[in-house]
Amino acid sequence: DLLRDIEDVRMTDRECATFLIALLVAQLLDQHYRISGRWLQKRKRVMNDLAQWDLEASRLARQACQGAITLDTRCAAVHTLADHVLAPIGGVMPMEWSTDWESVKPLRDAPVASDRR
Repeated sequence: DLLRDIEDVRMTDRECATFLIALLVAQLLDQHYRISGRWLQKRKRVMNDLAQWDLEASRLARQACQGAITLDTRCAAVHTLADHVLAPIGGVMPMEWSTDWESVKPLRDAPVASDRR
């Protein structure tokens, strides 16, 4: 969802896009540590620790947070970071997999809780 939100606002609200990128990088790094079975370091040490065991993720995270480069480059870096982090669990969920909630209809022949003894 955050990737889509970034794309929605990056042309019209640079500051909001920057905020969303930082938020997404933090979430992705948390997920990366969990997926990799690693203990999450103190926040102030996470980038240095990440560089010790996943240089590519560290490079992409730093690039996504780098304010001196263009917003387009930062967006590309966060997209690539999401693909990299989520690859072990099948990658970023495609939009076509999402479905609207449907109301649940009870089965006609299903036993009702009051029928059980």
